[in-house]
Amino acid sequence: MENSLASIITLCAFALPAAVFIAHLKRFEALSVVHSLVMAFICLAIGLLFAGAMITLTKIESQTAMAACIMLGSMGATLVRVVQLRRAS
Repeated sequence: MENSLASIITLCAFALPAAVFIAHLKRFEALSVVHSLVMAFICLAIGLLFAGAMITLTKIESQTAMAACIMLGSMGATLVRVVQLRRAS
């Protein structure tokens, strides 16, 4: 169960930013949706980098804790991007 929980958390690290970015769209055009998905993928990559740094610094061994670090980094990147989008409009 712990292995599947870590996978679900990591999947949510992509799905939640994608949902947030798609929800903030003014027009639902194909290009806008694809752009939102690419931004969500970039947030996932930032989450992976954050988790790698945290794992190296704190020597985390639990897969669920590693997935939580990915989720935390991804949500942080999403928050920064949403703030930038709101300031621009």
